[in-house]
Amino acid sequence: MKIVGGNFGVKGSAFLSRDNKLVVEGAQRAVYSPNEVLSVFANVTKEKKFGILGFIVGAVILSVILGILLNVIGVIIGAKWDRFIWAKGYQGGRLRGGVLEPT
Repeated sequence: MKIVGGNFGVKGSAFLSRDNKLVVEGAQRAVYSPNEVLSVFANVTKEKKFGILGFIVGAVILSVILGILLNVIGVIIGAKWDRFIWAKGYQGGRLRGGVLEPT
């Protein structure tokens, strides 16, 4: 008895025809009569592709999460900077050469 095994690929298929023959369509087509088949084991092969829609959805979700995170970090840094400026006595000024000068 011939042993047949392997993967028929993503687009391959195996089915029973109207006259009870096992038809396997892979790289080649094969037809087996009932007395040639002892048992059949089947599973599904699924191909995962990375599409443009998944990229867009992922980019939107990532930008929202990063926007929230960076916004919170910006508020914390801004509050610390404001507290530092008020503690130094600067109530208004301009940044010149990396040094904050009062106006």
